[in-house]
Amino acid sequence: MGTMGSSTLKPEEKIRQSVIAFLEKLGFPSSYIIQEKALSELPHLSGEAHLPLRRVDILAYGLIHEALKPLLLIECKAESVGQEAFSQLLGYNHFVKAPFIALASKSGFLLFNCKTKTWLNHCESYTHLCLQA
Repeated sequence: MGTMGSSTLKPEEKIRQSVIAFLEKLGFPSSYIIQEKALSELPHLSGEAHLPLRRVDILAYGLIHEALKPLLLIECKAESVGQEAFSQLLGYNHFVKAPFIALASKSGFLLFNCKTKTWLNHCESYTHLCLQA
């Protein structure tokens, strides 16, 4: 039996792995990054009632005002992204409440600042996003 290499990964999983590597290069601590978890499994939502049965692809936490809070919620798509993917991400973030959300696909990485309601040209470092949160 052979080992599981990157060639056997689903396209969305390849995107997810490349996003994790990208976040780590930007200084995101790997221990603050959660992958493929149900909303009810997220530490800051534990005990919340009436959460939908939804799973987030990637959620990066950050130290914001000396507390660990959601910082960046990312939805990974195998194909290009559009309004439907953005709406899905906004729906997840209704519960997660991350100040930044992003769509990642083979076409690239789109970052949105939820406070200013603006798209950003590039992803800032972990420290910079924590300061802006």
